[in-house]
Amino acid sequence: MTAGTWIWKLPDGIEAKFVIDEASVESVWIGRRLVSRSPPGGKREGHVSRLPPPPTGGEGAAVEVFFDPIRRAPVLTLDGREIAPFTPVHAPSSVGIGSVVEQEYPRKIGTTWERIGVPLGCFLIAGVLGLFIRSVLSDATAGAASIRYPTKAVYFCPAAVTMGLCHLVAPRRALESMARYRSTREIDGIGVLFTIVVAIFALAAAFAGNYYFEQYLLGRGYILS
Repeated sequence: MTAGTWIWKLPDGIEAKFVIDEASVESVWIGRRLVSRSPPGGKREGHVSRLPPPPTGGEGAAVEVFFDPIRRAPVLTLDGREIAPFTPVHAPSSVGIGSVVEQEYPRKIGTTWERIGVPLGCFLIAGVLGLFIRSVLSDATAGAASIRYPTKAVYFCPAAVTMGLCHLVAPRRALESMARYRSTREIDGIGVLFTIVVAIFALAAAFAGNYYFEQYLLGRGYILS
């Protein structure tokens, strides 16, 4: 079930709203009042409520909202009569009847954390580990070549740098795909493929960096084979 919000304009200017959140929980609002809420599939018969009584007296109209799996959208009825949802569309005035307008997706590619925080964090981790390794190796004596250093830990230094660089040069299409999915929940197959390729390349480069870093330490006699 796709997350989203649907709005209907009811008589007397009352607004009804059907919301499906990220956890697929359904909520129905009439005006500012929450009238019904259920977990996924909790109300297959629909959400039933009534409008406030009219000023002239009597009973308010019956409102029923249910999710239609065929339309993949909720349906609202007022006293048994279906009401079309109110969905304003801001389209260019030059677009003619029957034309298809390509939906605009956010042009901001990746959040600030994705574009700056992750690479910066990788380089900071690499720098701290590099300083630690340098201090350990500088204190080692010439006869300390037989000491086995924690090679698995020091491998994070080249791996972190490699992952940071791969993140910086990641294809724009992969980040566009992530931004598009966050906004519309639509999956871009090509973007997913690019993301997988980048992840494989980053892991391969990290493993290669670890291997050559180990060979360097072996060649200098800092670790045993």
